[in-house]
Amino acid sequence: MHTGLLAARHVLGADVAVVTQGPGNLGTGTRWGFSGVACGEAVNAAAALGGRPVASLRVSEADTRERHRGVSHHSLTAYGRVALARADVVVPVLDGEFGALVAGQAQFLAERHHLVGVPTGGLLAALAACPVPLSTMGRGLDEDRAYFLAAAAAGRHAAALLG
Repeated sequence: MHTGLLAARHVLGADVAVVTQGPGNLGTGTRWGFSGVACGEAVNAAAALGGRPVASLRVSEADTRERHRGVSHHSLTAYGRVALARADVVVPVLDGEFGALVAGQAQFLAERHHLVGVPTGGLLAALAACPVPLSTMGRGLDEDRAYFLAAAAAGRHAAALLG
């Protein structure tokens, strides 16, 4: 992780590095037993190297498992317990009761991180125009818009930091 971030900055001259997990996540169904803890470790690595970590929440409005509805317990563990460095945690501004649920769940992270509400207007059209198929857990954009909007909102925030 650290070498990759250093190479992106010093070899390629990158101003932004997008670090993601997957494809293919492994989990044991326990709080700590999933590969997504690496998201918290990525926050720590970026901060240790002098970068400004921006965290994207795993959000779902379609997952039937309660622990993944709204903000996934994976994000709450990775950013709330594994990430020791402060990050901008992007909270996508979503409509209605579901948007209120996501904003409320994200508050768990407010003591450790800076929560940044990012409007999602226009992002759905941009995602729909993506030239590659979008998929998470076998669901596409139409089945779980919130998942993709959350990731796009984090990208919007990172781009805004560039000025």
